[in-house]
Amino acid sequence: LAGTTFWYLGKNFESTARLDYKFVLNGSSWILDPTHNKTVAGGFGPNSELAMPQYVQPEEIQLRPGIPHGRIETVTMASQILNNSRTVKIYLPPDYDTSTRLPGVIIVHDGLEYVSLAYMERVLDYLHERKEIATPIAVFIPPVNRNPEYYQSQRDLFGRFIVEEVLPYVESRYRVSKLARQRANLGASAGGHITYYL
Repeated sequence: LAGTTFWYLGKNFESTARLDYKFVLNGSSWILDPTHNKTVAGGFGPNSELAMPQYVQPEEIQLRPGIPHGRIETVTMASQILNNSRTVKIYLPPDYDTSTRLPGVIIVHDGLEYVSLAYMERVLDYLHERKEIATPIAVFIPPVNRNPEYYQSQRDLFGRFIVEEVLPYVESRYRVSKLARQRANLGASAGGHITYYL
């Protein structure tokens, strides 16, 4: 409102919507909503959360004790191509030890956030239980130098790291399909850049 320090924004949302947000002061300083204390974890720290009255958390991200669960192994992956190393999490499907099928492989960029924020292992367990997918092995790879690796000066080297180091590592240690149609990349935002590039 002109002549005051009061700002407002009016929006209509579906009764089942859930949003997370921050306020940006003077175009640069991002802050939580000082009048609303409900927050949710995000890729750049916590965000204020607005859940409409009929919002229900999706069942596929809830921990479901009554279904089979895959397991996550944590490994350190060194790269001669990039001259660095990173902690990588590898999800093995619930039937990995009891079946002879060759699971596909999905490479997940910004991988650790897909575990800590998106609960992707729970989603894979849920889809496995419902028999909606042939559950893959998921390789959750974090960046070391995110922007250079995902869409700037190290993009080609990062691509070689995935093809020449990550995939051979996975193939040498796990029972996986080597068919191209059973390989996938996943990423959002800058992770979407490298996904598309690869």
